[in-house]
Amino acid sequence: MAGGAGQMPVPDFSMPYNVITMTCTVLALCFGSFFNILTRKLRRPSSAAGAAAGEGAAPAPASLGARVLGWFRRRVPHAGQADGGSSE
Repeated sequence: MAGGAGQMPVPDFSMPYNVITMTCTVLALCFGSFFNILTRKLRRPSSAAGAAAGEGAAPAPASLGARVLGWFRRRVPHAGQADGGSSE
């Protein structure tokens, strides 16, 4: 009397791989989140009075795009350094 019922899924050899992959992914996401929270340096927003007096007035960190562009700009040889030697 199982005319309307479909077949039950049959386990195959890829199921343990899927379980291990999903478990490792979840653990990596949890560990990364906790590690980020535990190692992040807390910064207080500088007040207008403190910044005017020079207290805690640190430069703002560069954005990711600015850091990547700076990394590439440092590695591009300048016009005088293209020959690799000195001009003497």
